Amino acid sequence: MSAFNTLLNLASLGTHISMATKLEEMRRHGETAAVINAMLNEIRSQIFSYNEAAKNILEATVSPKEAAGAMLLLEMRLKASGLTPVLFPDLKDKEYVSNTTRFIQSKAAALKAELSAEEQQEAQSIVTQAFQLPDYNYYLDHYYRLKEYEEALPASTGASGCIRTIGFMLVAIGLYFFLMFFIVFGNSSVTNSLIATLLIIGVSAVAGGIFMVSNNKKKTGAKELVEKIKGEIDVERLKELDQRFYNNIENVTKLRKKAQNDIKQFFSNSKLLKN
Repeated sequence: MSAFNTLLNLASLGTHISMATKLEEMRRHGETAAVINAMLNEIRSQIFSYNEAAKNILEATVSPKEAAGAMLLLEMRLKASGLTPVLFPDLKDKEYVSNTTRFIQSKAAALKAELSAEEQQEAQSIVTQAFQLPDYNYYLDHYYRLKEYEEALPASTGASGCIRTIGFMLVAIGLYFFLMFFIVFGNSSVTNSLIATLLIIGVSAVAGGIFMVSNNKKKTGAKELVEKIKGEIDVERLKELDQRFYNNIENVTKLRKKAQNDIKQFFSNSKLLKN
């Protein structure tokens, strides 16, 4: 598969952004040099992939419009990835990243300048749609998991340990009053009102305690579910996407399909998207 085809992969941009962010977090938290160097090696590999993708575009036998669209997309993705010279402590790495960035930017500008105004607009539209695809896919792939998270979140809050303790105490109190009820029941010296009071208090306490213990189990389950989902998906990213897309999964599905069809048609005869 060509380097450009790899970079057009719908998940790759999110991965590159995540790598740059993760490296900064590692440094802030004082991660070991070995771990940081391992991440830097991965980022070097990604920068190399961008460089190779640019060369693929220039060497491919494609129309000027396809070449311009591909290089403009590459430029936009590199800019959004956060893979910049400042990530590297070594001067040679800084220079390589800087040179790769300038190389892609200059080629994108030159290829775009060869197009007519109409072709430039078409190419830019394709770039914008292709750039949106990772968000469309991430949102659609995890939409229902986000809704599951949002549904469980309100039930997961609160001091579950305290509630459970109070619930068990109420059950114990209720059982005590039940015991007192059975002791005095039938005793002619005890008024019926007192017997009824003991029964009411006992039933109420037991019922209340059982309810609280049961509700606590639901709360604990909700907390576990919330933590599990947070470990599976990027909740903050999905919440931002949900707000941007107005919680309209049907519309996003249509937008993704249109983007995929338009990109496929734009690059229909291109060797850039072939293995």
